[in-house]
Amino acid sequence: GCIATRVETVNPLPAAITGTAYVCIGNTTTLSDATPGGTWASGSPAVATIGATSGIVYAVSSGTSVVSYILPTSCQVTTLVTVNPLPAAIAGTLAVCTGATTGLTDATGAGTWSSSSVLTAGVGSLTGIVNGITAGVASISYTVPSGCSAVKSVTVMGLPAPISGALSVCADASALLTDTV
Repeated sequence: GCIATRVETVNPLPAAITGTAYVCIGNTTTLSDATPGGTWASGSPAVATIGATSGIVYAVSSGTSVVSYILPTSCQVTTLVTVNPLPAAIAGTLAVCTGATTGLTDATGAGTWSSSSVLTAGVGSLTGIVNGITAGVASISYTVPSGCSAVKSVTVMGLPAPISGALSVCADASALLTDTV
C-alpha cells in the first residue's frame, strides 16, 4: 500500500496563430498570437523565414513551411505557410502614344490584367491590350489566381501638335514644316 506522488504542471497551449498564411515570393505577411511571451520559428527557412519576435514572414522560395509559436514552457502551436511563385515577367512594348494601343503578354497564363491609373492607360483584363489615354505612367499588373502579380510601368506619350507649313511643294524645291512640340 505504499504510494509515491509527484506534482505535474500542465501548461496551456498558446492561442491559435492568426494572420494570412500564404504569401508570394519576395513579399511578407504578418502572423500573430494573442498569447504573449512566445517566439516564432520556421521549419523550412529556405522557403520562408520569420522574425523571432515580430511574426513577420518573408517568402524566399516556392513551397510550404511549418511555422511555430513557442512559449518558454515549450508548449507550441503551428500553422502551415504557403509561398506561391510569381508570374513570369511581363513582355511587350512598354511605351504607347495617346490614342494608340500596345499588347502585353505573360507566359504564366490564367491571370488577369489591371492598370493602376485607368485615366492614363487602360488595359483589357483578359487581353493585355493597353490603350494610351493621357500622357503619363501607369503600372500594369498581371495577377494569377494565387494573388501573386507581375508589374511593369507603361509610359503613355502625348501626341505632337499638328504639323504646320506648306501643304505642297514644287519638284526640286523645299518647304519649311514646323511643329510646336
